[in-house]
Amino acid sequence: MGTVPYWGASPLFDLNVLPFFAAALIFLRPGFLSGLWLKDGLSRWLLLATGAGILLAAVQQFRLPGPPDRFCIALFYLLLPLAGCAWADSWRRQLPFFFTGLAVITLIINFNEFFHKLEPIGLSGNWNWNQTLLAVSLPFPFLLLCRKHARLVILTAASSAVFLLWLLFPANTSRAAIIAIPGAALLLLCSQLGATSRIRVLPAILVAAGGVALFLIVMLAPPAPFAAELNADSRIQLWRGAFDLVNNNILFGVGPGRFEDVIPHYLPEDYFRTPFVADRHPHPHNEILLYLSNFGVIGLIWAVLLITVLVRGIIRLRSFDRIGLGLAFAALVLLLHGQLDVLLSTPLAGGIFLLLAGMFWKSGAPRPEPVQTAIPVRARRIAALFCILAGVYIAWGNFASGLALRSARLARDRGDIPKASADLQKSLNIKPTPQAYLFQGSIELFDRKDPVAAANAFGELEKRLGLSNYSHANGLMARALASSGREKEALVYFEREQRNFPLSGLNAGFVLMVLRRNASPEIVSAAEERFHTVMAAKGLTPADFPLLLRNPLWDDSPLLLREGLENMQ
Repeated sequence: MGTVPYWGASPLFDLNVLPFFAAALIFLRPGFLSGLWLKDGLSRWLLLATGAGILLAAVQQFRLPGPPDRFCIALFYLLLPLAGCAWADSWRRQLPFFFTGLAVITLIINFNEFFHKLEPIGLSGNWNWNQTLLAVSLPFPFLLLCRKHARLVILTAASSAVFLLWLLFPANTSRAAIIAIPGAALLLLCSQLGATSRIRVLPAILVAAGGVALFLIVMLAPPAPFAAELNADSRIQLWRGAFDLVNNNILFGVGPGRFEDVIPHYLPEDYFRTPFVADRHPHPHNEILLYLSNFGVIGLIWAVLLITVLVRGIIRLRSFDRIGLGLAFAALVLLLHGQLDVLLSTPLAGGIFLLLAGMFWKSGAPRPEPVQTAIPVRARRIAALFCILAGVYIAWGNFASGLALRSARLARDRGDIPKASADLQKSLNIKPTPQAYLFQGSIELFDRKDPVAAANAFGELEKRLGLSNYSHANGLMARALASSGREKEALVYFEREQRNFPLSGLNAGFVLMVLRRNASPEIVSAAEERFHTVMAAKGLTPADFPLLLRNPLWDDSPLLLREGLENMQ
């Protein structure tokens, strides 16, 4: 697999593909959804919320800067449950075999990653999601073979998956999976207790109320004995920043795909003192916050309604339905995982959850009578075909662009800069992505020593993709501008970088270098004081600046800095 895995650093498959396939499935069975509209009040509200979300996403697409992909991301969130609902019977028959294949393939890939000393990312692109996907898929081979003791089989297989990956990759153990699996097992057990569905719904209500109360306590007023520990947790600090973002954009959100661009304005400074500081935050690591940040109040209503129809379908399951119990367990694990990490920002895990939610939406609703639609069957089939072709076309573009970017990364690792530049340009010609523009700017700045070309590449992030805050692009842009003699312009980007990364020693040091050339002594003195303060906060002195220059990741992460300094001693 080389030094760059196929799934992860180079995006080969994106969220923007799946809504086209979902739309094709909906076109083929619109009468089913019309029947739900007439028969079930809860479904009617969910369909209304879906329509409102699509309308809001369309308005956001025209009002806010960014590529059309952002509207497609909104459709991914909103349309996949409809496709899951319209074709629920087919999904129920096919998903057990899909999960069986997923478990086998994931195990093969994970063992290969173990022998090659790589992170266990499987097909998901991230070791955290990989562990949960294996946990929800591994029970199905046994459920297809065993006809008794379904709950025991499910819990044993899921726990074995987590234990196996812990043995193979002890440094990559998912806390979300460890919490979600027993939590889902308990919820599944409670959903089967009681003689009526009204009694069974009480545990779900209590869990939801308890979860909301706990979240608000952690966000607003953590108990004194736990406050210090919570403040040192990167995830808690990110949630607090996302909570502030939502509070300031509560009505309509900031739009799909824009969380990463907006969240730097709201991250508390305490976040940058936690051990695991990241340079990017594509999502808030909580699905409710994701919908709130994307769509505001409409997103919250939609998410609550979707979870409600999912839980309703699970509650109405029959206890002897072993496949249904396995699918319910998978849906609950993914739901709980999504509140602790993220799922809906990934095509595989997010797509599975949304389809499962739609499937249980249908199974829990009153049986509708399909309504004859005014659109002729032939026209619906043609529309479905166009959607499928569009999805295939976009999927191929994503794959080809990601493959070329991966090839460029491998070429740069080998020191073949001409090959890396050629492959990178090929990737950008097929589909411009922020990863490619950032990589292109880095090559121009550090390998080709061409700051003008580097500044042009970094500038495309905002000009073409509407991203004014992406990783350390502002800091790199500032360095490129300063190196090309445009120091006044560089200071604007240095200020952006300082706002996004207030404890960056690298940025403070570069600002000081630029100001020493032409700023007043008072301004230089203030910059020197800030540089000394930032370096002291890291446990370093100004003389250690070259150390950060050689190891820029140490500047982001206090944990990596501490480990690096310990290894040097």
